[in-house]
Amino acid sequence: MPVRKQQGDNLRTLGAKVVRVAMRDARIREVDGLFCGNMLGDELQGQKHLGALIADEAGLLARNRGARRTVCFATGAAALRMTHMVVASGEADRAVAVGV
Repeated sequence: MPVRKQQGDNLRTLGAKVVRVAMRDARIREVDGLFCGNMLGDELQGQKHLGALIADEAGLLARNRGARRTVCFATGAAALRMTHMVVASGEADRAVAVGV
């Protein structure tokens, strides 16, 4: 998705939109993990545990459709690195990284 200011959307909603678009573009319906990069979500928007919230909003936790692991890191780079590591190691077949 293009980078632009989104009026009215919270981090959970924005992250879920991006995850759904990425998965649609990649033509996948399930992932083994979702890794979220975020800084100050709790302090600025009152949202903790964004990885689980985004996975739920994107429909990944319903119907046992993947995202068995949801983790929130302080930066998008850490989320991207962890996503790469779990796939490269064979621990997961597919994983998604999101930064909000």
